[in-house]
Amino acid sequence: MRSIVLLASVLAAVAPARAAGPVGLALGGYAGKLPNATALKRALLEDYEMSVPPPGPPGSERGVLVSVQMALNQLVQVDTTTEEIQFYAWWRHNWVDPRLQWRPEDWGGVWELTFVSVGEYKEVWIPDDLVYEAVKSEYEAPDLLVNVYSDGSVFVSVPIATTLPCPMKLKDFPFDEQHCKFTFASWTSNAFEIDTQPRYDLGGKPVPIAFTKDYHPNQEFDLVKIKSHHFDSVYACCDEPPSHSAGTEGPFAALSGHSCCNEPYPVITFEMSVRRHPTTYFYGILLPMILTTLAGFLAFAANPDSGERIGLGITCLLTSAAIYIVAFEVLPKTGQMTMITEVHVISFCFSWATLAVSVVSVSLYAVKASGGPISEHELMMAFVRADTDNSGTLEKGEVEEALKKLGLEPSVTDRLRKDLASVGDVVTLPVWYDLVAEVHTTDGLAAYHSPLVGRLLGPFIKREHEKRKATVLRRVEAAIARNALSSKVLSATHTRSRDGVRRRRTTGGGRALLGHLGLAHQASNTSVSNASPGDSLGRSMSASYAPARVYDDGPTQQGDGDGSSQQPGADVESPRRPSGGRASIHTMPDPAANVRLEDLVTEHELRDPSEIIARKVAGYIDLAAMIVLPLAYVITIIVLLAPYNINAH
Repeated sequence: MRSIVLLASVLAAVAPARAAGPVGLALGGYAGKLPNATALKRALLEDYEMSVPPPGPPGSERGVLVSVQMALNQLVQVDTTTEEIQFYAWWRHNWVDPRLQWRPEDWGGVWELTFVSVGEYKEVWIPDDLVYEAVKSEYEAPDLLVNVYSDGSVFVSVPIATTLPCPMKLKDFPFDEQHCKFTFASWTSNAFEIDTQPRYDLGGKPVPIAFTKDYHPNQEFDLVKIKSHHFDSVYACCDEPPSHSAGTEGPFAALSGHSCCNEPYPVITFEMSVRRHPTTYFYGILLPMILTTLAGFLAFAANPDSGERIGLGITCLLTSAAIYIVAFEVLPKTGQMTMITEVHVISFCFSWATLAVSVVSVSLYAVKASGGPISEHELMMAFVRADTDNSGTLEKGEVEEALKKLGLEPSVTDRLRKDLASVGDVVTLPVWYDLVAEVHTTDGLAAYHSPLVGRLLGPFIKREHEKRKATVLRRVEAAIARNALSSKVLSATHTRSRDGVRRRRTTGGGRALLGHLGLAHQASNTSVSNASPGDSLGRSMSASYAPARVYDDGPTQQGDGDGSSQQPGADVESPRRPSGGRASIHTMPDPAANVRLEDLVTEHELRDPSEIIARKVAGYIDLAAMIVLPLAYVITIIVLLAPYNINAH
């Protein structure tokens, strides 16, 4: 290029050099050739027709052979928003024009000339090849000169900045690799006029692609590879449109068999493969988004009473959204989901899940126990207060008195009376337990804040009722097993046929009394009677209670209701086996060892379980979320990023 520019400047100075006389001689021997070069150009162009291409090689039906090489100088831009690629290349052409041959010795040793090939002062023919798909081509040399040698060979290097569309697949953004195809060929001439082929080196190997010495790589994309393909394309020229074969692509698709012209058009296709540098996007967008979501999971480790859980969840949610909003300016505007968008959506969903779990946990942790007049605690305490005779059961009179003291609404009172009427004359605590579970009411929104919380806790509270009831039943079993209950009380078991309440029957005198409370009884004389099979429960003594014993002195104790009594200081009678039955000893405890209602039912069983159950459920939800959500998120991100080798990029 420097020689071309120098030669042009020398030609422009020919006329002034002649007028200057001795000044022209300052150019030395080269200036002496200028008159010969001018005369030579005049002679060569005298009958030259620059609109007619040179003839092809002797013996060939094809036209002039034009060898082309793309010397890439810079990959200027890969625009994913407009889906365009811009590159700057020197398109090097070689061909032979026999009309421009001469013998250097006939022209003072001139072996090279330059001619203007474009513009108003165009002097010689050049091929009209170009990039078919280009939406913009900028020629960087306005007055393009060609080098012509004495053997007729012509060389020209055309610097062009080309912008062309490149359909991009951005699903893998920012780990995407784009492939851009374009076609280079003559615009009007077929192979019989111009035979466009890739340049060959001295070894006969095609070299259609090269890089200039000062090639400038792109800062965002790596040029992975460039490949080319040369072939003849046949276009249809008939009025009847051809039927394209399956798999045909591009404007130069082969249409042989459907054309009426059969004129081959030689083309060279190029394909550029570029790969994006993901470092900026990974460390600037992806990693902060992932770490922000992981930070949100720390809320599960915070106590709901701290008051910061919901705030942390909202902060992480807004941070994730802000990162994507800032990154949106550099993200490709495309109709398909990119990998960054998928990570953002997944992270946003997990942040929402974290916030939702935090809201539920805090709401559960704020549940309060109900203390209204029809609360579970008040109804249970009503039974304890109404049992004035410490019998452990309520007679009809005691039931009526208990209902009056409760001050319930008439509808609730009538319902309780109706349910109790099916029980019988005596109401035991397990029966009352079941009734309370059905008719008690909570403080509503004052306790649960939200109906959803109440519905969520419903099954857990029901299960807690069953567990508490089972605990009371186990205590009753222990009391029965050590004969802390008289035989008359053991036979006072009643049943309910109403659905939802466990049926209780007296079996063998004692073991069927599961749920009947141990009561305060008066000590009686040790008596011997025929034992039923259930009385064998009285043979074991519980270590947690005082053992049954007989006092040496003291007032006369009331018996079991059969009129028997024991004098102070009397010893226990020896067991005897009357006819028709097996003898057993009923050992009655002294008053200090009697089992009272308070011994069998603690404050824990009487208290409303809503608060403690809500906190347990909140703890289990937090534990499950602390394990499941982070693990599911990490696995999802790993699966999403696994196909991409981040280090390789």
